[in-house]
Amino acid sequence: MRPAGCQHWSKLTIFNICRPPNSSAYSAKPSAFLKEFNSFLSVVATTPHEFAITGDFNIQVDKTTDSFPSQFLSSLSAFNLIQHVSFPTHESDHTLNLVITSVSSDLSPTISYPREFNTSSDHYPIFTKLNIKPSPRQQPKLCSFRRISSINFESFKLDLETSSLLTNSPTDHNDLLHTVQLGQNFSINTPQSLLGISSKLTQKIHGSILFFKLSNHHAAV
Repeated sequence: MRPAGCQHWSKLTIFNICRPPNSSAYSAKPSAFLKEFNSFLSVVATTPHEFAITGDFNIQVDKTTDSFPSQFLSSLSAFNLIQHVSFPTHESDHTLNLVITSVSSDLSPTISYPREFNTSSDHYPIFTKLNIKPSPRQQPKLCSFRRISSINFESFKLDLETSSLLTNSPTDHNDLLHTVQLGQNFSINTPQSLLGISSKLTQKIHGSILFFKLSNHHAAV
């Protein structure tokens, strides 16, 4: 994701949740949902970059004294998370659509509901504006390599046959090590130095990372 007007990229993960209302045949019992939700949070809380959890939870979090909302909010607190929507998001005058971030997050969500935005749904649309900061730019790295596939192996074989390793073979491992080191430092004909003749060293700058571009950083729930 790239913040508007910024040339740097940022990582942001959005988790969207839709929990069926209690009246639905597909709705799990509150205890089952909380168990699964806590397992989910144990993974989400380890996200190494900014993230937000949003969606229709169908939990009346404004009724903080009720058992289910109270346990739900306690779960958020246990994982150092905070819920930001503070106004009704449903025609029943309860807060069901939520935006959740880490307490230490720099996203600083600004939540709004445009009253002039008409919809046939019993849920009101809410808009979340996030403060997205660019990640540090990755430093390019200079990599060196040889194109082995371009070697003329017949020529390389002849070079090896006339190299000092074969014409004047080392008598022990110390002599061998000394010969190889000389090849590195003084271009004596060792396999490594001959490889440098047959396949030139190529250098290329790496460091470009491909991300998708989000045209704007406003999310609607």
